[in-house]
Amino acid sequence: MPDWRSRISHRGFRLGLAAIALLLSGLTYYLFWRILPTSLADYSAGAYPSLVHMLSLTWLAFALTGIKRGLPIATVLLIASLIAERFIGYFYAHDALMLIGGYAIGIVTAYAYLRLVPAENFKIGTVLAAASLTGISTVFILGSGCIYCGDTEVRNAKPVYLSYQELRSNGVTVSPPRPLSDISRVYIYQSTLFLNSKNNGIHVLDNSDPANPQNIGFIAIPGNTELSIRSNYLYADSYVDLVTINISDPQNVFEQDREIDIFPYDAYQNIPDNVYFGYDGVDELRGVVVSYERTN
Repeated sequence: MPDWRSRISHRGFRLGLAAIALLLSGLTYYLFWRILPTSLADYSAGAYPSLVHMLSLTWLAFALTGIKRGLPIATVLLIASLIAERFIGYFYAHDALMLIGGYAIGIVTAYAYLRLVPAENFKIGTVLAAASLTGISTVFILGSGCIYCGDTEVRNAKPVYLSYQELRSNGVTVSPPRPLSDISRVYIYQSTLFLNSKNNGIHVLDNSDPANPQNIGFIAIPGNTELSIRSNYLYADSYVDLVTINISDPQNVFEQDREIDIFPYDAYQNIPDNVYFGYDGVDELRGVVVSYERTN
């Protein structure tokens, strides 16, 4: 009986090479957006690897086994990938959809390519199979195992919530001056400086003498990142709410109004970049996320 590899056509070899190229592009993604510090924007929102990895796995299944066996093997690979996504990596619905999308695109394109391109007898050899398996293994290790994250990675963290009732009932509070720290925004209004302390609130400084501004108070606003002032009213975000603060007297400011659910819910607003919530994700009904607990 002839060796099964001798039945693989030249077209299958080329399809396999295309699959390996896709796998390498996925590894390039991890290099630029997960390992190396970069300012490049990721327009795929992290979905690119899931799509191309499943697409490449599907192409490899057809390249190595042909049209008849390619579909069931690709289906098994899809199921295995979804299980891995759920129990090994960080599970996100859009990643699962991208896996399914890559599988569907892979089937359609592989069928079209293998049927339209004339077959030529070509012994594929063990090099393609070995390279394919090595590429697949490397992608899954980097994508799911996160071996490059080191000890600083916090996986499957548990969110700590501040209920909406607490957020709104406590409201905006004014306290004595605090040491200036984590300043992200500076706003000058008349003779007063307003300095945003990210996610905490706003420092108020008397700027009557610009050479020697005096720290006169702190406006505590949970989840505050931006501010704007107009006609003695300071407008600031407080997680999902918009608060209006009367600053006509900088020594005696107070919350004038609050509009709820104005801004999008951002579970990671107050969470470090190296922290990821686990499989249960975030329950928006419980409130805003203000911190996290380690579970690993």
